[in-house]
Amino acid sequence: MEKNEVTTVHTFLKFANVINALLLSTSGVLGFLDLVEFEFGAVMVGLYLILFGCLLTCFEVHLKRCDRYVFLNFGFMYYWKWRCIFFFFVGSMAFGMGIFGTIVGVGTMVNVFLNAYIMTKHEAYKQYLTGLNQKYMLGAQSAEAAKFDDDGGGFGQASHFIGVASGNEAVTLNDARAGAQFYKENKETVHQAAEFYGEHKEQCDKVAKSAYDNRETIKKAHDATGGFS
Repeated sequence: MEKNEVTTVHTFLKFANVINALLLSTSGVLGFLDLVEFEFGAVMVGLYLILFGCLLTCFEVHLKRCDRYVFLNFGFMYYWKWRCIFFFFVGSMAFGMGIFGTIVGVGTMVNVFLNAYIMTKHEAYKQYLTGLNQKYMLGAQSAEAAKFDDDGGGFGQASHFIGVASGNEAVTLNDARAGAQFYKENKETVHQAAEFYGEHKEQCDKVAKSAYDNRETIKKAHDATGGFS
């Protein structure tokens, strides 16, 4: 799959997902309007459809504020398999919202299987989307860090150092969350470390890369000595 084909497929699926999410929210609204008498179960399903439909829409369009919220509370959506499962789950709720809801539910199932099929059959697109999601996730991580960082520099530099040490600039979701939490609890220490790193960036990167390249040797030495003291 050529690069222009990858971007075309991404644009098509993104458009389809946004329309699908909006229709899910619409089915929730229409479900409320169709209620003849109050039914707690139907009200809750309709409410969840509206909220989850809006959440899926915000994720697809990647508004910065929404990305930060999704990162903190629905981090699994940055991984396509879990996002498809979530889409399937929300779509299944639409079946209880009358004829329109049933049509939207069927359309959601088709859309989910189309997304899953393309992801499993086209490796180039899978890699493209994975890289894109990592980019958005790191952007959300930076936005979260900026909330606790007046000058916006400390946590960002610390995150970069973690990325170098792990051999990958795109740290995992759990690493990012743990890093954000650690930063909140140890802000002064992180600022001092970030300042040191900023003054000795090249040397620190070399040390981190060397440690990563020789991680097996270090692990064996650690195990052989029963842990470094």
